[in-house]
Amino acid sequence: MKRFSHLIQAALLVAMLCALVPGAAVVVRAAPAAEVIYTVQRGDTLSTIAARYGVTVASLQQVNGLAGTIIVVGQQLIVPETAAVAAAAPAAQFRYIVKRGDTLFRLAQIYGTSVLGIQRASGITGTRLEIGDVLLIPGTGAIAASAANAPVATLVPAEGVTGAKTEVTVTLTPTPGKGLNTSTPAPVQISSRNLLTNPDYEGSFVKFKDNIDQQVATGWTPWFLENGNCTNQVPRYSGVNASMLPERVYAGYKAQLVSVSGGSSFQGGLSQTVTGITAGSRIRFTAWGSAWSSSGTDPNVSLGAGSINMRVGIADGLVDASSPNIVWSRYQNFIDTYGQLSVEFIAATTSVTVFTSAFPSLCLSNNQVFWDEAALTSVVSTRYAMLNDLAGTVEMRKSISGFGMAGDGQDLGVGSQVRTGPNSGARVELTEGTVISMSENTTLTLAALGQDLKSPYTRLQLASGHIWVMHPAGTVDVETKAGTASVQGGMLGIKHVAFPRFVTTTTCLDGYCALESAGVKAQVPPGATGTVKKNPYLRLLSNPVPQITSSIETAEYAQWVSNNPEAMDAL
Repeated sequence: MKRFSHLIQAALLVAMLCALVPGAAVVVRAAPAAEVIYTVQRGDTLSTIAARYGVTVASLQQVNGLAGTIIVVGQQLIVPETAAVAAAAPAAQFRYIVKRGDTLFRLAQIYGTSVLGIQRASGITGTRLEIGDVLLIPGTGAIAASAANAPVATLVPAEGVTGAKTEVTVTLTPTPGKGLNTSTPAPVQISSRNLLTNPDYEGSFVKFKDNIDQQVATGWTPWFLENGNCTNQVPRYSGVNASMLPERVYAGYKAQLVSVSGGSSFQGGLSQTVTGITAGSRIRFTAWGSAWSSSGTDPNVSLGAGSINMRVGIADGLVDASSPNIVWSRYQNFIDTYGQLSVEFIAATTSVTVFTSAFPSLCLSNNQVFWDEAALTSVVSTRYAMLNDLAGTVEMRKSISGFGMAGDGQDLGVGSQVRTGPNSGARVELTEGTVISMSENTTLTLAALGQDLKSPYTRLQLASGHIWVMHPAGTVDVETKAGTASVQGGMLGIKHVAFPRFVTTTTCLDGYCALESAGVKAQVPPGATGTVKKNPYLRLLSNPVPQITSSIETAEYAQWVSNNPEAMDAL
């Protein structure tokens, strides 16, 4: 009931503040730019940290709630955003608030990091997440849904009410991969780590060929086509900082700008060559882009813009942008908003070159194209299961081998069997985010793991004990000696007693649930219970046909909540 108590406390707090501030109104405002999360190192003081980031000691004390100046090694401090902070923090972490369906594995895949990286940054050891938990995501990969871009609800006095403003800040986190000012959501991708150097353009910007007017993000190379026509002028490359143009940075602090002015246009972009690719692997290149193409001077609005012709491409080996071997994405026009471009490619060699490209069709006073949050990943084509969040005695064996102690992060192949002892528990996490939570004294076998990522199928065998299946994509079947329970896109609890007779009980909280036995398949509606009883010795004491009751016992609800914080959202 921990999560439930948090909700009550939050509601009471808002109610109390509303009472303290008569006539208060709740408004929504944009949050300030992202803050840096700094971990205190040996020898640090508030003064040295403030000097490093160009802020004051007082501001550090204020945002961190510090009364004095004493800090300890390992302590995490919030550094308020300034231009100096943005320049000094290319690898900063950002805060993420856990929502329904989140797992460490899924978040690591989305943001181009690892489960271990999130655990270390957040100071946690297990993988169980509770809705509302705050995680620190390492500053690598696509930080599309950082708290920097989240709006916050603020309680302020209504007009005519005097006194100091009282604020209650509640972060409203957008879905990962969806910026607040974007028109194209990024799909959840099952992929490997990001293979690019400086993919988010948060590193330093350097002069290209000693030209002060060409400032290019480290790791990237500019390319352009040049002739006397107004549409093929030499573009200017420069960095953009969120403290100056926040709407032109998709995530983090910086973005790459490619631009021309004075009634002209350009055809060009960025490229990067990556080695160490596995020949024959499927590679995906993505990048977020935005454009300001205008005959006017308002930097927030494009006037008279034509087609921007933005696209991304990829090719084997070291090639230039004129190569006919480049596989390009389709053209897109993301004007005054960010959108994601994506292309996939099967590598024939061990190196590839990726490209961003834009070609504004009209020669206007201002043609500017912004690039941010690129990613090059090797797409995973197989599903797999991982054992996590172990507590107490948890053992595993593969096929016919003997049982041995299991470990966090251990892969489970088809045929693998996991068992928990008294006062013990574990979780099995599947590639697409499905979670199977195991109670104590439970024995579970992974019988089948389908490889169709669009419609994944999983079959489990429950010999004894209690499990809960949550948020499955596709279908999960759970076989017992009494029958087969199924769930699609929801939450289903399955408890099986093997002695003195076989009894399987299912509880459905959400989605489509069913229980099948003796050739009869019955749906178990959300909020209902299904039961099957079989006696292998006395047939007269058996009831093999599924029996459905319209309610779930209080004790079952309590077990759901105590073992699975995610269940509170469904309840």
